[in-house]
Order: sequence, then structure tokens, then C-alpha cells
Amino acid sequence: MAFQEHAIANESAVVSFNVTKSRSFSTESFSFKVFKLFCYSIVFVLGVLGNVLVFRMVMKRRKLRTVSNIFICNLAAADIAVLTVNLPFRLAYQENSYIWPFGAVLCKTIPTLAYVFITASSMTLVLMTIDQYRAIVKPLGRRFNVKTTKFAIMLIWTFSVLIALPFNFALRVVKRRDSQPVCTDAWPSDKFEQFYFLSLFVVQFVIPMTIIVCCYTLICGHLNSKTRLDHLTCTSTRQRSDRNKKVIKMLVVIAAVYALFTLPYHVTWLLSVFGYPNSVAKKLCVLLVIATSAAHPIIYGTLNQEFNKGFKAFFRCLRQKENDEYRLDSTIGTRRLIGTTTRTDHVKWRDIHKRKQTEEDEEVEKQLVTCV
Repeated sequence: MAFQEHAIANESAVVSFNVTKSRSFSTESFSFKVFKLFCYSIVFVLGVLGNVLVFRMVMKRRKLRTVSNIFICNLAAADIAVLTVNLPFRLAYQENSYIWPFGAVLCKTIPTLAYVFITASSMTLVLMTIDQYRAIVKPLGRRFNVKTTKFAIMLIWTFSVLIALPFNFALRVVKRRDSQPVCTDAWPSDKFEQFYFLSLFVVQFVIPMTIIVCCYTLICGHLNSKTRLDHLTCTSTRQRSDRNKKVIKMLVVIAAVYALFTLPYHVTWLLSVFGYPNSVAKKLCVLLVIATSAAHPIIYGTLNQEFNKGFKAFFRCLRQKENDEYRLDSTIGTRRLIGTTTRTDHVKWRDIHKRKQTEEDEEVEKQLVTCV
């Protein structure tokens, strides 16, 4: 998920530029700032770690390279980009009293990428839903394969860039009355701006959620009708039906989280564009949107058995790594202690334990590499 906070200087504060909107910002209280930074820190750590693990598991394990998981990787890539690109600049901008020190190029790039990522995420959810619809309701029809999935992902990112271009053209660095630079958007007219953001809401939320709800309604109806027949069919058919239900459950939760976390953001942003700004509500809604990036890996690990196993294996590996590092350090310390004895004793000890210690060290190093 992504974010963007529009013009933060009101029109009376900007000189030599006709910024038509007045979206003033309020000074944050200390308690709100602490709460915000704490939440962003948790979201950043969980989101980056979780999504990197998801991406790595799919890339490393051939069994996980399914069409659905490739789409999940694309979603994870968008989440990682939000957390590592947009979030740091956003926080730096806020904590710097909304002074933009990064130049005109990044002013046009960073906010634009925010809309690219949120559009890519919503389109990815749509294609994941359509793929499951075809797999369950129309199993004999044409489905995505790995090649067509990669092509579809390329189209997603191309479309996401194109839809964000008007916003990119409107962005620029201007100076306030105190000569401090701010990154803001300036449109030819209020009507043009309102039309663009209303269209963006339709593209990023209304159309995707309509398609997702329709597909899942048809899927649920199909699965309910098949459930009555499963008692009369073979065990393998029932098992396949159960697997489909688990996948659908995970995707429904992902779509529900997307809807619940992004709708308030879109609503508050449209209200702001149409002249009803609310600074605190906007910041909280942006936090919700970014939080989806951390929620996705938790959903995968909870509702997907393969990802659940992968997460558990990773944390077991980390614990084993700590134990092995401790054992390796202890062994090195023992060697140094023995080195203080006579040379004869040292040579004798080395001859006795050389082979055994070499095998142990190789095993430790192998496990350490596995965890990285």
C-alpha cells in the first residue's frame, strides 16, 4: 500500500505560485507523535521482514512457484517498496516541519510512486481473484500460467505508472514566505483536480472491489453447490475442494483488509480535495493504509499452510543460528585456552580432535549460511 499527503502549505504561505487549495496542517502533540512513530516502527519491521521472507520462500522453493504465489510476490514487492521508499521520506518530511530538502526530482518521484504502488496492489488483488474464479468456477477454461502471469504483472505496473502521470505533472517544489521549500501539487483548476482524484478512487477502489465482490460471490455459490455433492464423490475431490476453500478464505481476508484499511483513506482524501480537510484523520488513515503492508505477511502465515511452515522454519533456523554461534565461540575460546599450554600438548590435542572439529565447524557454517 501507499500514501500521499498533498500540499501542506496554505495559499497565504506560498509566494510566486497560485496554489488554489488551502490545506493547512496542525502541529502534532508530543503524545500523538510518539504514537505515530511507534506504530510506523512496528509496521516497518514486521512489513519488511515478513514480505522479504514471503518473497524469498517463493523464489527458493519450486513447490511454491504457483500462479497465486507469483501474484503474492508482486503484492509483497509493492509492500516492500512502500515501506522502504515512501515511508522514510514521508516521516522525514513530517519531522522536518514539512520542509522538502530533497530537490525537485524526488518531489516528483516519491509521491508519484505512492500512487503507483497502491494501484499495483489493487490490480494484483483483482487478478488473483479472477485466477481463483477461473480455477474453481470454470476449471476447463483458460487459466493464467507462469508466462502469462509475468506478462500480466508487467501490464499492472505499466498501467499503474500511466494512471499516476497526471499527478506527477502537477507536483513541484515551491517556496513559502519564509523561503523554505515545500513539495506540493498545483493543478490547472480545482475541477480538474477533483476529477482526477475522483477517477483515481474509482480505479483504485470502486472497480477492483466490485470485481472482487462479484467473483467471490460466484465462487461461494459454486462451492456451496459442490459441497452437497462432495459427500457422494471420492476423497480426492473433497480434498481438492477443501484446498480451494482455504485459498479463497485467505484471499477474502486479504481483500477485506484492503477494503477496510483503504476506504477511510480514500474518503478523507476526497473530502480534503473537495474542501473539507482533516489533518489528524488523514494521518491516521495513511497509517492504516501503510499497515496493510505489514498485515499481508501475517495473513499468509496464518491462513496458508506452506507459508506458515516457512515462517516457522525460519525462526527455528534463527534460534539454531544463535546456538551454533555460541557453540562456535565457545570452541574458539577453548582452542585459545589450550594454546597457552605446552606446544607438545597442543599438537597432541590438535591431532586427536582435528577431524572431529572440522566436521563440526563445517556443519555450523552450513547452518549459518542457510539462515541468511
